[in-house]
Amino acid sequence: MRSAARFTVLLTVAVSLGVTFCRGQENSGPGSEHENGVPKKHYLTFQIGYRGDAARQGNSFEIHNEFRGRVEVQPTEAYDLPSDESEAAQVKRMEAMQAAVLAGDADKLTKATPQLLVTWFPVNDQVDTRFVISETNTWSGSQAAGGESRASADFGTEIYKAQTICHASIVNALVKVHAEKKTYDLQFTLVPDMASTWESVHQTVVREHVEEGHNTHEMTEANVPLDMGPGQMALGYSNYMMVAEAKGQSLPSEGGNLFGSARIPVPKPEGWDGSWSIALEVSWQIDMTLDPVELEVRCPNYERWRPTATVDSAAPGRGRANGPGLNFAAELRRVDGDKKAPLPKIASMEWRLSDTSREPGIAMNFPYKSDDKRPDMEIVAGDLTEPEDETAQVVVMRDPGGHVVEATVFPYDWGGWTTLHVTAKLVDGRTIEGVLRGGAHGNALKSIRVPATTPGSKIAWSWLREFCPDWRSDADDEDKLPAGKPGVDGDGFSVYQEYRGFYISTGAHVSTRPDKKDLFVCTDAYERNLGGLARFFKISGLEKQTLRRDQLPRGGANERVVNCNVGAGATCGPQTALYIIEAMGFDSWNTPIPSGSRPRSVPSIDVKADFKSFLIGKGLKFAAIYANEGQTALDSTVVRTLFQAVGVDRPGHPAGIAKLDFVAATEDANWKPHFLLNGQPVIIETEDGRDLTVETSNALVRANSNLQPGEKPVAYPAHSVVVGTPGSSHSGPDDCVMRDWFADLYQTHFARDGIKIYRFTLGTERPGTILGTTRKGTGVNDEKRPQGSRYGDSSVEAPANKQLVVKDQAP
Repeated sequence: MRSAARFTVLLTVAVSLGVTFCRGQENSGPGSEHENGVPKKHYLTFQIGYRGDAARQGNSFEIHNEFRGRVEVQPTEAYDLPSDESEAAQVKRMEAMQAAVLAGDADKLTKATPQLLVTWFPVNDQVDTRFVISETNTWSGSQAAGGESRASADFGTEIYKAQTICHASIVNALVKVHAEKKTYDLQFTLVPDMASTWESVHQTVVREHVEEGHNTHEMTEANVPLDMGPGQMALGYSNYMMVAEAKGQSLPSEGGNLFGSARIPVPKPEGWDGSWSIALEVSWQIDMTLDPVELEVRCPNYERWRPTATVDSAAPGRGRANGPGLNFAAELRRVDGDKKAPLPKIASMEWRLSDTSREPGIAMNFPYKSDDKRPDMEIVAGDLTEPEDETAQVVVMRDPGGHVVEATVFPYDWGGWTTLHVTAKLVDGRTIEGVLRGGAHGNALKSIRVPATTPGSKIAWSWLREFCPDWRSDADDEDKLPAGKPGVDGDGFSVYQEYRGFYISTGAHVSTRPDKKDLFVCTDAYERNLGGLARFFKISGLEKQTLRRDQLPRGGANERVVNCNVGAGATCGPQTALYIIEAMGFDSWNTPIPSGSRPRSVPSIDVKADFKSFLIGKGLKFAAIYANEGQTALDSTVVRTLFQAVGVDRPGHPAGIAKLDFVAATEDANWKPHFLLNGQPVIIETEDGRDLTVETSNALVRANSNLQPGEKPVAYPAHSVVVGTPGSSHSGPDDCVMRDWFADLYQTHFARDGIKIYRFTLGTERPGTILGTTRKGTGVNDEKRPQGSRYGDSSVEAPANKQLVVKDQAP
């Protein structure tokens, strides 16, 4: 459709103007720039003349002729046919164009169509010309005496002078602008009207003859035709036809006027045997101030759009597929808003992306440690014109037709950015830069940031406005919530990285929030650890981000980096995820994690695969815990270990495991039953004052009182017990999730007969539900408790809720 319409215009031109293939520019004719309702006129001002001197055989010539004039011109569009192409060849070209249209072959039509350019032609060919004529021919000769002849000498001067205004014609006048080459050609022929200049030049001829006794002096004057001098003198030029031609003149970079001059030597006449230096000298000024136009770029969705990307279904590991594009339309329009006035034609429209990001991958963690650094944005022309380069950063739409041209920027990364420049080259030689008005913050943009961003940022303004209204920089990492260690905010991700986002366990992309701290966790057995994870994130207030095993390699800190795809976007350093694994071979309650840890310093969080086998034999209470609350114990382990990995310490040192034995009564009347804790006699009682030594002894006596012959006596089996001490991991506020809650015994400050008293706690403590807000013991650890504090105040420096630090780069 576009090709057919284009040919219709060409054919109309050919029929109306013949083989010259020129036409008046109906959309940029004269007077398109109005002043007080009067169309603006454009002029070619010229000065042309012959100057120089010559000499031969006693004659010397001095020439100084000058013609000045001004003629109104107007721009036209013309197809630039080769100057050496014959009329028949031009007709053949037109036929080839018509055949290409009928065949629907756009390529052939393009090849057959001459280049369209702007020419300036006179509005009419009549021009008043002021001319000055100054031509002088001086000669001299002598004869020596001989015989009867006397010596003699002859002198003469022939002078032509004129200064007046005459009518003249401008013939073959043309100013041809080659916008692509940034040059122009000028040619015209000035033909003064012969009839009006028939007696315009004053001729003075003086002749002197010197001879003894025969001196003579003659002077004649007459008004003669303009061309009398050169014609009589055979100097090879004519004042009745001056052909001026200058090619390849440089277009000025700015301004609407062309200035120039050229010296065109007049060939020496055939047989001339003297000096010769006469030339046609031309100077000109062309007022080319054209219609005031602008290139308005529109994009209705500009402020709301952000880049996205999708996973390539053909190559999911590469993740290279574009998201929805941002559509632009560039319209050439008059500055004065006059919609009825004509507009110049667009020769070409260039859409250029510059400074395009090349962030690896399409998100911060996908594909993991990607090496794909192709441009994150590409430009696609509305008519699908092929781009100028392999990376689709530049597309030039030649002869696009109409005054509205469209293109789309397609994104291939969730955090990509680029700068768009739109440039229209008009057939009248002008280059117009596109301007987008009403962009972010209402600025008029020639360098159009994609997406719309705050100056200095690579983040879409729409996203900042919604999620980070207090934005200070893309590198900012001061997530405030939840509050943790004073003066240490952030989660290790810059605002830019939170915006660019991550792929999580569901396979979806998420942009995290810059005001909340995020923690990424990967687990081997997600379902088994789901309860513990849920409790941890609920208590901590951290934003939960989970990853699958195939999304995060298991290994050291360098292999657990979540924001691994770092390029030119702002970063605060690597941030690692926590890896929860199931282990069998560790003989401990949970993973030993140093105080003040960060995620990068915790290779993995080991959770017992067979928690029941682990619990049995570790203490009286352990077995009871699993019997009724095995999952609770497992969840508690996950929760407290995760907190330790983000800097939250246990309230104190771990509780000890001791061996508890009981020595029963003997036949010795002075022997008393007693407990041994790691071999040392101790008294064990309940908090209500019951002495378990007596109860245990009586139970053994009853068990052995009815033994049948051959039966073994019942003995107290040795037990492993957990013993809580003051300032241990059981201390502090008893509702703190970091506190251990499974001690079998706790040590008191009391003694009887020099023997230490321990109290039994089975079933009276529960896991905490919050991060403790104080170091002081509360609940069972309250010093004002009637039974006394079990484990006392926490021995760490700060309450648990003042210790949380997620950011790996924090001190």
